[in-house]
Amino acid sequence: MRSRVPFIFGFVFLLLLHGLPSRAQVVDCNPGPWGELRYSKVFLEVPESTLQLFASPPAATMWRFPEYSTAEELIEYLESTAQSRPDVVELFRKEIALQELPEDEEVRAFPSRKAILAIPPDILRKIYAKLSDFSGNRYHYRPVFIDSTSPREWFAPLNLPAPAIELIEQLSYPVGDSTLAFSDVPLLFQYAARVEEDRALRRAVTRSQTLVLELEIPADANAAKALADYWTLEGKVKSTAPLLESVLRVTEPDNTIDPSNFFPAVPKKYLYEFPSNGDGLGGVFPDSIWTSFNFFRAFPETPEVETTSLTARLSEKYESIDTASRYGDMVVFRNAESGNIVHACVYVADDIVLTKNDRSQLTPWVLMKLDNVKARFSWRGEIEISTWRPLLKGNAPRAIGQ
Repeated sequence: MRSRVPFIFGFVFLLLLHGLPSRAQVVDCNPGPWGELRYSKVFLEVPESTLQLFASPPAATMWRFPEYSTAEELIEYLESTAQSRPDVVELFRKEIALQELPEDEEVRAFPSRKAILAIPPDILRKIYAKLSDFSGNRYHYRPVFIDSTSPREWFAPLNLPAPAIELIEQLSYPVGDSTLAFSDVPLLFQYAARVEEDRALRRAVTRSQTLVLELEIPADANAAKALADYWTLEGKVKSTAPLLESVLRVTEPDNTIDPSNFFPAVPKKYLYEFPSNGDGLGGVFPDSIWTSFNFFRAFPETPEVETTSLTARLSEKYESIDTASRYGDMVVFRNAESGNIVHACVYVADDIVLTKNDRSQLTPWVLMKLDNVKARFSWRGEIEISTWRPLLKGNAPRAIGQ
């Protein structure tokens, strides 16, 4: 049986360690049917036992190009990115070693530290975008995402070495209006001269930010009724109604609650959690798509890798809508070229969604701004976004069931 106690202790400890958010750090959401809602930002750190799953990066940076079979082809590609700049071409020739692997139909490049630091940012981003197409390029396919325009502020609580912060600042690249990505993890770990420094860097590149919500409970009866209608889908989500009704009966000034307490069983169980070993007993860990389709289910399905039937399930249990505006709406991301669903998340309120950004045990369930989620899945290529609403049947969304 899965217990939340260890995480709750860790979460409280984390808050005590880094300090509870001050009033200045609390941000008001836009007004809406969700009530007077605010959020603060908290970092979740991977449990020590799970952190061991994060393998140490290789000592040297390696770029894998499976679409090229000869070094000459790769050199031609690299030089084409140089935009007729002789200095960059010379840098490629002198500071990037190449290795052909005919049996694997792949060419690998080993750029020196000097090359990575000297390649102009616009050219480097083009190369990284190409590297991100192949999952074998681990740190380009899934870079470290920084939901901030300032890496220095993002990593400030960790007291990383100044050269490490400077490296991240220099080599991070934008993937959205307010999100950066960092792929040069092997280069970063060269600053880990001691075990303690290695551990600090591991925590830096694996921690995740989540929003913690705070909902003001209105004293006015009409406002309280409107609030209850939003968070229970007008009484359809009956599992959350008793707690909400009890809270609304308390009319003390400044009475607030985290609305995640009103979530159905599945999201309430997993929010702020990292997957446990038990979650992967069937051979596959839960991901965003599993989370979204099971948001209202009393008994969740077993996670599956196969996703070919998802479109049919959407048409059967959801209706297409123009934009997410109601608690429980599903936001679906498709690859524009293949049409495959690559991600899904659940709308909570304002521009906040519940998401799990990959299957990894290093990735928790969190609340995020939708634009930050979009940045994670749109930077590698064009995506199409659609929004779906659970069909209502009787007294509950059809998604609820067994």
